[in-house]
Amino acid sequence: MKVKSISAWAILGVVAAVGCDSKGTGTGPMKAVTTKLEQAQNNAEAALADLKKAGEEYKATMKANLEPIDKKMDEYKKKADAATGDAKVELNKKYEALKKQRDAFDAKMKEVNADTKDAWVETKKGLDKAWDELKDAADKAKDSFK
Repeated sequence: MKVKSISAWAILGVVAAVGCDSKGTGTGPMKAVTTKLEQAQNNAEAALADLKKAGEEYKATMKANLEPIDKKMDEYKKKADAATGDAKVELNKKYEALKKQRDAFDAKMKEVNADTKDAWVETKKGLDKAWDELKDAADKAKDSFK
């Protein structure tokens, strides 16, 4: 993104210099080109800001969605700790598998800082998939921890 910004500003500078008189005011078609380049730069910056805002909103939504799963996991851990014998071993295994998925989801959440639309789309797809897997695992684990 920085390369594109620098290039746009370099072009803008050349166009502005060519299309300006000694007082720095543009004339005719060069002024129009300069104005369009400035508008394009402003639009690009606004789009990037919107993209980052969408990412932060999505992240906040996902964190809120995690609260019930985290509460269930706390309950599961207590039940696994309270169990004895083979049941304890089995419940601890299931809890650790769920925790591993929860940790993987956290790692995906950290990727939400995407700077381009394509990166955001790919990150969101991966995060959505990780969320579905975590939610399914938590739902399946519920039966084991009754």
